[in-house]
Amino acid sequence: MGGKPQRPELYPDGQLGYDLMAQLPEFKDGIKRLITGAQKYRICLMCAEKDPLDCHRTLLIAPPLKAAGFNLCHLVEGGVEHQSETEQRMVALNGGDVPDLFAATAPDPDAETKLALQRQIKRVAPRAQDAIKRR
Repeated sequence: MGGKPQRPELYPDGQLGYDLMAQLPEFKDGIKRLITGAQKYRICLMCAEKDPLDCHRTLLIAPPLKAAGFNLCHLVEGGVEHQSETEQRMVALNGGDVPDLFAATAPDPDAETKLALQRQIKRVAPRAQDAIKRR
């Protein structure tokens, strides 16, 4: 579940595509292992990033865990930040778009967060030239 895979096809525009990585069988298996492990153990995923918004665990791993019903928290300087607070900061940092008033269907309540997530990924996802080791 590392943040810098060595597969060039995961960097379609020179930057890691987290959406592509999330579709890999090994990523899905890793999420299943986390979910299964959490039924028996208390799990903590550690990172060297100071801000959760700069970490692939928040941007890549947290969404499927949140969808599975986990209450995610991040250790930050001065305390604990819940995933909802992290998402609020992400939306504030990446700006939101006004909902489409003329949309034919009901608006997605998570649309602003999803858009902010995509923008944050573009800001911080590894670039191929920095991530793929040359042989």
